[in-house]
Amino acid sequence: MFSISCKKEEVVPDDEPVFVEPNKYLFLGHIYERYAENMDRIDKRVEQINMSEYDQVWLGGDICYETPSERATLIYLDSIFNLSSPSTHWALGGHDILYHHGLEHVELIQEFTNKESYYSYYKDNITYLVLNTNLNMVYSDGELCSKMEDQYYLIQSVCDTISSSSHLIVIGHNVVWYEFDENCMDYANMIQKKAFSCDSTQTFGNLIYPHFKEVQDRGIQVIMLAGDAGMWNEKYGEYQTDDGVFFLAVGLVNSKYYYEEEPGKEDRVIIFNHDIEKRTLEWEFEYLKNID
Repeated sequence: MFSISCKKEEVVPDDEPVFVEPNKYLFLGHIYERYAENMDRIDKRVEQINMSEYDQVWLGGDICYETPSERATLIYLDSIFNLSSPSTHWALGGHDILYHHGLEHVELIQEFTNKESYYSYYKDNITYLVLNTNLNMVYSDGELCSKMEDQYYLIQSVCDTISSSSHLIVIGHNVVWYEFDENCMDYANMIQKKAFSCDSTQTFGNLIYPHFKEVQDRGIQVIMLAGDAGMWNEKYGEYQTDDGVFFLAVGLVNSKYYYEEEPGKEDRVIIFNHDIEKRTLEWEFEYLKNID
């Protein structure tokens, strides 16, 4: 004799909300390991992060001390960050392109990323602008001016046409918003004043920012990131303009001191939580030592 027991599956009412885990994005910059042999490695603490836990990884530049000096270095970085993935975005820093022949290095990096050094991208209600704030380290004379103009027109075009996105995320390396945040020298490793035009009268404040303000005024939150921070008094920077635009900067430096951290001087990264359905994006400056 035997019996059969049937259990009716629980049905969730249509009006009951279903929790969806928010997407997680990781932003980090200035991550080179200062004491690795040949300085072609990233900070060992970053090496240990499980990158698969993040839906996107945003690199704010200065990845290795001499990032493109050898093809092997790019192979190593690709094994960690999956450089050609649409979910990995890399804004080039000075240490990524400065040494020897800048253009040659940019082309090698592009071979691995399959992306230009400045471009736009859209995913899940967010528009991205990945910028090269170090074009003056790559090009010279007329070619530099042409590239800066081209990047400017990209910014202008994106800002003129963006309409349905909840956010515009601008990923760069250098702190360029010195005209707004008078305290930025406390956290910026270097202020970049010649990033977008060969005309010295054209600054970030009067050339680029007005386009961001127009986007912000249309109800699309603008957030600009820089990965070249943390060297001086402060480890990170956060500033919001009167128009509502956010400027966020972060960077790692404690590998210089063999990871010894003074209280209040701990290295940080930024973790974003993106609720796609609610169109919200929140962030925290998280201590690197707390990241698994």
